[in-house]
Amino acid sequence: MSEVSNAVETQNGNSKEILAIPSKFDTIQKDASYQNISTDVLVDSNVFDVTKHYIHSLADINGKYEQFFVYGDGAKTRTVSLVHFGENLCGHLGIVHGGCISTVCDELFGWTMVTGHVGFTAYLNVNFRKPLPTQTSALIFTELDRREGRKVFMKSRVEDDEGNLFTEATAFEKAFGEDGVINVEKHFIHSLRNIGGKYETFVVYGHNDKQSTTSFVYFGNSLCGHEGIVHGGCISTVCDELFGWTMIMDKAGFTANLNVNFRKPLKASTLAVITTELEKIEGRKVYLKSKVQDTEGNTYTEATSLFILPRPSQ
Repeated sequence: MSEVSNAVETQNGNSKEILAIPSKFDTIQKDASYQNISTDVLVDSNVFDVTKHYIHSLADINGKYEQFFVYGDGAKTRTVSLVHFGENLCGHLGIVHGGCISTVCDELFGWTMVTGHVGFTAYLNVNFRKPLPTQTSALIFTELDRREGRKVFMKSRVEDDEGNLFTEATAFEKAFGEDGVINVEKHFIHSLRNIGGKYETFVVYGHNDKQSTTSFVYFGNSLCGHEGIVHGGCISTVCDELFGWTMIMDKAGFTANLNVNFRKPLKASTLAVITTELEKIEGRKVYLKSKVQDTEGNTYTEATSLFILPRPSQ
């Protein structure tokens, strides 16, 4: 497999910008023990449809994912990825949205799984060590931690080329057997250009006490990971976003930790009721929790989050 070019051309309006390959990633792609699986996974295995992939279909759109390369090791236990987070992936201005980072981590756990197994996310824990500025070419190191039967435990970290650590994540995946199949035509991160089948309802009600919100989100049939099941990264992103909406009623802060427990798969084409509430405040630390249910009260996901408030102005 050929190496990724040391300079990547991207469209920036009518001009072209050259994105250099970070030196650490350049070393990885020259390491004979790693193989470029960016193409292998997306095309050769027929697991994904590149033309409908959320990240890759956005590659030519200014300010989105302007680099996305994945190298897998020969032992099929780890991947090293290069992802450029553009200026239009913000939560707070100039800072990459926490849900965006969570989704990429969850996706790369899946890519690392695909090199040896196929499975689905049962648990995702993301610790945001410090805000990741947009326009950063991040190196994401993902590896298999251990296996216990069908349970696969994984971990990852998001760094820049200087080794600064921005995010750490862990995941617990449940592996399918040999017959596990992903239908990527309805994969969550494959095409946000097509509106049909995405978030067809997104309504948030804030309570007068400014301590909680109740939201109604319709997860359409094109937000899937596995066919008919909403992608875990999609649910994580919505939970993180709604934690922010709950915060913004009275405060402004940044996500420091996002902990998501997927109690059971959430079917696509479901109108979900998501309750989010402030649990406690300790100085600048704000603790929140949320629950994703259907209209009959069945619980699919529970999440907790730690937000950090800005330091008071002097």
